[in-house]
Amino acid sequence: MMQSVKVVVVGDGSVGKSCLLITYTTNAFPGEYIPTVFDNYGASVMVDGKPIMLGLWDTAGQEDYDRLRPLSYSQTDVFLTCFSSRVSLENARRKWREELDRHSPETPVLLVRCKNDLERELDEEASRVAREWPQCRGYYSTSALLGRGVREAMEEAVRVALSDGTRGMTKKKARSRWWLGRRERSPPPVMPEAGKAPELAVADDTFGEDLARLLRDGTARDVTIRVGGDELEAHKAVLCCASPVFRKLILDEPMRDYDKMLGAHQDNYGSTEALPARFEEEEEEDGAVVVVTDGTTAATVKALLVHWYTGKCEVDDVEAATRWGCAELVAAMANKRDGLEELNPSIETWLHERFGRAAADLLQKLTPDVTLAVEGCEREAHACLLAARSPVLRAALYSGAGGAQTRREARLTFDEVSPAALEAVISFACTRTANIDDDNALDVIAAADRFDLPRLSSLAEIYLCKRLDAAVSESIAKADVDFVELLCFARRHRASTLGGFLVHFIATNYLLFQDKRLRQRLPSEEDRAYVEEHQWPPKSYLDAVAAWEAKHKNKFSWRRFSSSSYRNNNNNNNTEIDPARG
Repeated sequence: MMQSVKVVVVGDGSVGKSCLLITYTTNAFPGEYIPTVFDNYGASVMVDGKPIMLGLWDTAGQEDYDRLRPLSYSQTDVFLTCFSSRVSLENARRKWREELDRHSPETPVLLVRCKNDLERELDEEASRVAREWPQCRGYYSTSALLGRGVREAMEEAVRVALSDGTRGMTKKKARSRWWLGRRERSPPPVMPEAGKAPELAVADDTFGEDLARLLRDGTARDVTIRVGGDELEAHKAVLCCASPVFRKLILDEPMRDYDKMLGAHQDNYGSTEALPARFEEEEEEDGAVVVVTDGTTAATVKALLVHWYTGKCEVDDVEAATRWGCAELVAAMANKRDGLEELNPSIETWLHERFGRAAADLLQKLTPDVTLAVEGCEREAHACLLAARSPVLRAALYSGAGGAQTRREARLTFDEVSPAALEAVISFACTRTANIDDDNALDVIAAADRFDLPRLSSLAEIYLCKRLDAAVSESIAKADVDFVELLCFARRHRASTLGGFLVHFIATNYLLFQDKRLRQRLPSEEDRAYVEEHQWPPKSYLDAVAAWEAKHKNKFSWRRFSSSSYRNNNNNNNTEIDPARG
């Protein structure tokens, strides 16, 4: 008969408890960190030739749950006390040892170090803590990221649980051992799992599609490529960032390291005479620079333009690709020939990254053609890239958006946009990246909403979600954040990722947020309905615990688990993040 073992994992917030369990049960490291409230995992494993049904209970380490967490300790076979730093090791020695000694004094413990790939000088100190803890049966060092020591620690936990003498006690005695009560007849109600947090996903990258539209409609064109009797319209800023040949032709700049593909030969073009084109400045109406080419057909040049703008590798002329310095196209054609076309999307990604690095490096050397002004700060930029990336800026810069515009505004002024947010918008439009930090994240979200840049907004939203994770790692109530006001800000600025994260966070930490004004403060009826439906712990569980306590007159008074008790004990006097910034 398969034996069952209950393992409960405790430790400070953010030390890596969830990653340890997920890596063990799935053999994969989780890509995103989601703070745990209370979660359960199950696995059927073989340990020393014996089949084991392993129940793994993950817990929240924040002090907000100090009164609720012990309800999950009933009938535990072994505890894993986790740490990842000197601070969390000291808390393991003090807080967690004291909590386990109080609520489950005879249950064995393993001390488990997580994230041993980050800090190395802890093993000796941790071993001493383990030796000084009577209930501790050993110390294990692990890295969920590297998969190091995880299985060994979990298998040892099973061995300790099976060999410990307390498993032979009667259920009645084991229960009284844990609860230390006088007349226990049944365990407390089983704590339900909290709902899973929504996935933190970055909005799709539309860089290639944006530049493809720019090429198609001719917006902001400033260069004409003449091939025989044909003329093709393009943009100097795009060509200089996407093509080392045009960079040499227009700016006389040499090839950079980021231009070179690993394992591919590329000419460095020591002089413009070696290029497959020549440069002429002609006084045309729109002040365009005319490039005349030799030896390449108009159809091939048109296909090359699509490649430079979008990253698509659909040219099939190896000689032309070689003459124009497109080693990536030669590689893509070889992949297609060898039946390895699935590799070509990675080439497209590499091209977009190269474009961004070139833009950061070179665009200041190419004369900007528009000035953006906010709050007394001015920034110069390239109109074609702004118009390609933001429909709002496109409409502001050009009349009759969607056609071949000829009138362009040389200066735009915006109110209620901070200089840091403007910097992020311009950087994102030109390089696909932006600097986002604690000081500008809210401003960036507001500006991204204003200029219709959903991917930029999602990058800032995910940054904020992770910062909020860090802010509540020790205590939610003491975090310097007004979560409800931040949710209102997210809804105002269409920040769906941040909004989804926050409304779930409020619902799954309901006892900390519940008061007579919560319903009125939530920004929409939809959010109110979500919180009521997904509140954790659910009302049915709270009622069951209250009934269980009334029946047994347990020393744990339900008042200790009430929302008012949570607020009073945690001194929830929050300082608000001001979402009106930006």
